[in-house]
Amino acid sequence: MSVNIPALLGLFPERASASTSVDETGSSTIRGPCPYDAIVSLPKPLGFAPQFVAAVEFVRTDPRWGPVYRGDLSDYKGDHSIADLALCGEFARQGLNAWDIDVAFRTSDLYRDKWERDDYRNGTVGKALEGVLKASGNSRPPNVLDLHNGQIVIDTAEPAPRDYTLEDFLLPGKSAVLAGLGGVSKTQLAIQLSIALVLGRGFMGKAVRSGNVIAILGEEDKDEIARRVNAVVRYEKLDGAQIHRLETSILAFPLVGRDIRLTATGENGLAEQDFAESIIAAARSMGDVRLIVLDHLALIHGGDHNAREDAALTMTIVNRIAQETGASVLVLAHTPKSASQQDESDASMIAGSTAFVDQARGAWVLARMREGEARKFGISGEDRKQYVSLTIVKNNYGPTGEVVWFKRVPFDGVGLLEHVILSAQATSAQNVADLEARIVAFVGVYPGQYSKTRLRDSQSGKKNGRFKASKSELEGAIETLIADGRLVNRPPSALERTTFDLGPRVQHVLDVAGP
Repeated sequence: MSVNIPALLGLFPERASASTSVDETGSSTIRGPCPYDAIVSLPKPLGFAPQFVAAVEFVRTDPRWGPVYRGDLSDYKGDHSIADLALCGEFARQGLNAWDIDVAFRTSDLYRDKWERDDYRNGTVGKALEGVLKASGNSRPPNVLDLHNGQIVIDTAEPAPRDYTLEDFLLPGKSAVLAGLGGVSKTQLAIQLSIALVLGRGFMGKAVRSGNVIAILGEEDKDEIARRVNAVVRYEKLDGAQIHRLETSILAFPLVGRDIRLTATGENGLAEQDFAESIIAAARSMGDVRLIVLDHLALIHGGDHNAREDAALTMTIVNRIAQETGASVLVLAHTPKSASQQDESDASMIAGSTAFVDQARGAWVLARMREGEARKFGISGEDRKQYVSLTIVKNNYGPTGEVVWFKRVPFDGVGLLEHVILSAQATSAQNVADLEARIVAFVGVYPGQYSKTRLRDSQSGKKNGRFKASKSELEGAIETLIADGRLVNRPPSALERTTFDLGPRVQHVLDVAGP
């Protein structure tokens, strides 16, 4: 479809505020509503293609589709999103491509601000085209390289802030993985996050965007889910209106013992199952779903957890669920038992192939407080068992490395998570000086053998490390020693490269300062 957007807007000055991106040939990406009256008014060759005009005119005047085109939602129980998909489906049946469907939809009274969300618009149009293909018996998959999908809208205005589901951490249409050892309260964290979203209340000091929640709970039955939610209700003394909001805005499916695999192995290897479509359909029926919880990765993944190709297929389906529903999808996962020995949380604490993390836009690790952390915060050995940390080990759209602390509070037989702010005990000057002196002595024995990174990674550790210091403590001490001249960071010699097996990426090694 070709249309001269400047000419179109010239006929309708009241639409001139609509945002467009126009190249030298006059082809455009339209933002905002498109006035249908202009379609039949523009003279050739400025106007729309005849087949486009015919398709829109048919829909406008058809007894079945005309009311929908004019914004009547009665056939869809008031669900705007389902009506959007239905109208796009009819445009697709009239032979319009993705670009034409976008513009045609903008001429209808169903158009709203949500249509400007790329994930929602592209997902709806793609689903409409896919439905027409399936109905026609054509099994050819939709063309993901449709030119419409590849277009970028250039806008020099200051961008709108990201529409976070959970400030800095979760975005709609994106996925994240939450990992932790068994019994560390992953499911409880997901439930309390769900309650906070529905009520529009901040969670762990972060703002939320209110909306509905779907939780697929493969390890819980109905009674346990009710116990967990009711414990929060009683502990926080929620009122009747808030309770009603929870009852109508959270769907928590008790699917323990059920097959909830997104993928399963068959004769031709790992393949997608139908459960993803069930989740998408439920989200569309519910409407305004901001969060989908999938608990647990071990139950939704039917392939080899350590095979990258298998993990990639499952995460591709998870991301499609996010895209087609517009919800943030949070997948709960296991942490290897060996991770309990680590001094700090990192991405290696998410079990299975790295593809689970690589294809998620965020990764979180929930862990019990470690001995070194207890000393840091001045918490006794017995009390530390009540604390867990949430570490953001990957974040494509916000800060990485943030650590949030919770204290587990027993209530009604449930371990509730209460967000707490912990302050580190001041490290004595003597302890800092002692650590620095031991580092200088060590480098003096092994000059030219260690880079900053190699020394930090190989010698850190509160329990087993040579210096009984964490990576961050060791790294800070090394930087201080270099800054004040007690250590030097110099290029290695050819002999040192050979003797200490220093790879080509090692550009500098540590040495003590000269006399």
